[in-house]
Amino acid sequence: MDLDFLRPAVPAMPTVVSGPTANNPSLEWTEHKSPDGRTYYYNQKSKQSSWEKPDELKTPAEKLLSQCPWKEYTSDTGKMYYHNVSTKESRWTVPQELEDIKKRIVTEEQARVAAVSTSTTPAIQQQVLHSQVPVTQLGMSAAMMQQHLQQIMPPAGINIPQ
Repeated sequence: MDLDFLRPAVPAMPTVVSGPTANNPSLEWTEHKSPDGRTYYYNQKSKQSSWEKPDELKTPAEKLLSQCPWKEYTSDTGKMYYHNVSTKESRWTVPQELEDIKKRIVTEEQARVAAVSTSTTPAIQQQVLHSQVPVTQLGMSAAMMQQHLQQIMPPAGINIPQ
């Protein structure tokens, strides 16, 4: 679908990133809000708009999830269901393929958190930990992730060798 009507006539203030650069293609994209509040992306170099988040802006977790044909949705009644965009199959239970990817994301996140917790200051740890995809997109509640982080992060006041 052509989204030319959403192309900013005057460069809008980007919500996430701005300004093209030859060394970083992600900076060619800007994030905007349509008049109805939906997020769209605009490539300043190609002059194209997209409702889909470009791969250049995706986190590693988002890239893994986008490779899976199974997508998670919420029904009108609030119940989670899963739809395979390739086969058009829908089901109420989490497909094994999607569950495996979510487990891989959690494992990689744990490794990243462990590496950060042993090699940086608490202030930097918090900055890094809060810069990723919301944990609710990974099938975890914020409370579950907070509990997990408390288990693997050193207590406040413990000095971590640099």
